[in-house]
Amino acid sequence: MKKALIIILALALVMGLSAPALAAEDEYRQTELYFYYDALEPVYYVTIPDAITLDFGENYLTIGVDGTENLGGKAVAIYYDSSTLNMSQEPGYALYVSALVSESTDEYGDPEYAILYILSDSDGEAFGETHLDEEDEYPFYMQFIEQGTELANFYGDGEDYLILTIEDSMKMFYSFAPNIAYSGYIIFGIGLR
Repeated sequence: MKKALIIILALALVMGLSAPALAAEDEYRQTELYFYYDALEPVYYVTIPDAITLDFGENYLTIGVDGTENLGGKAVAIYYDSSTLNMSQEPGYALYVSALVSESTDEYGDPEYAILYILSDSDGEAFGETHLDEEDEYPFYMQFIEQGTELANFYGDGEDYLILTIEDSMKMFYSFAPNIAYSGYIIFGIGLR
């Protein structure tokens, strides 16, 4: 009996020790792997002044671009989106005239006073279409710029400028009054092409 008990105990001990060894060989563990490839758009920086003060003659609006090294050969383009006066009567079509206007309005809600400027590239070439109104008592130029007109582009880091010109003869749009403040805005679109 002693011998049988020793054999049973020895057998139990062998089975107890060998069970984990057998389980380790037959057991499988799974590790879940996750990866998300985020194809981020390249980051670049465009600097356009918040405001500039204009005077008669040429005025310069400087545009700077930085961080173009990862754009894959694309250019940063600056577009004309809109400005102070939309002169189009057609729905869905925007044609703007380059003007600064007074805060005061007439009985129709239009600006009471305005002064024109011409928006040009750094070579002095005017954007859009310019028109000389010679039939007016005081001839003046008007400039019409279509929405989406490209104003500048950059294939690398750098600066360029736009020219806003106010001539003395451009005062007579609507009407002009001295000693009052005129203001306006240009909204620029920015993108890659």
